[in-house]
Amino acid sequence: ALLETLGGTDGSYGFHFDGSEVGEQAIPSRYYVALRKRLLVSEETLAKKSQYVQQPRVVPLIRALLAASGGLGEALLFIYKGGRTFGDDGFILPTGAKTTAEYSLLAAARLIALNLKLGTNGDRGYLHWVSLLSPAFFHSAYRLRFGVLEYAKHQRQLAGGTAATNSEFGTFIAVNCPDLRRLLDACDNGAKLILTALEEHERGRNVEVLVHSDCRAWLADLK
Repeated sequence: ALLETLGGTDGSYGFHFDGSEVGEQAIPSRYYVALRKRLLVSEETLAKKSQYVQQPRVVPLIRALLAASGGLGEALLFIYKGGRTFGDDGFILPTGAKTTAEYSLLAAARLIALNLKLGTNGDRGYLHWVSLLSPAFFHSAYRLRFGVLEYAKHQRQLAGGTAATNSEFGTFIAVNCPDLRRLLDACDNGAKLILTALEEHERGRNVEVLVHSDCRAWLADLK
């Protein structure tokens, strides 16, 4: 329930920073309110403890969200890249695991992006600590995406499929694995959300994201 209040979609994936519900980059207002409240509470708590440097409360939350989502990708890679087998039916990824990864990743993306937007507008709630987590998000999303694609390849093999073009493979996922399609969309849309927020925060200056080369290539394809 907590994850849904932060990373739910109500059928859409976007994010509009004023909380409205229109457009490709829209987020239902009830999610926006919950996200902004967590950033404001973190700011207020940090201001009361000025005697020493302490990370905002929301930072461990975002790290946990990224560990949950990226960790699922790592687990899938550990299974399939390691050549492990699970009988004729293979390994079935539980629905709860997929939903948890989706909500966790979207919640982390929204918190980071909203924080950047608050900084761009000079609003209360902006936390420098949160902005520093952008590279961690991109790496977690990339590992989740990579793991999901490996799992989808295995599902295609179980269905009797052979090596296919990227287009054919994408069609297979969309038709036969819509839940995996949602996970891949969460990775792409979450990354786009933060990239857009970073570009706005830098006011048109070129944004260089410090990630490894494979992750950077994926991000470049999203632009």
